[in-house]
Amino acid sequence: MSNKIGGEYFSLSYEEVLRAVESLGVRTTGLCYPLGSLENRVYEVELEDGRRMVPKFYRPGRHSEAT
Repeated sequence: MSNKIGGEYFSLSYEEVLRAVESLGVRTTGLCYPLGSLENRVYEVELEDGRRMVPKFYRPGRHSEAT
């Protein structure tokens, strides 16, 4: 994709995933595992309190106001 959002999506790093999770007010251990997904970016992230979170980043343009 040529737009900025698409470029960020396709080059999403583990550090960016962890920053996004921590922006929700939780602390991570730094462990971040990619999970299988055909169109989206899905990860398993370990939190400091022992819980795990599965953040999902949708492909740009996947959802539109028309749908």
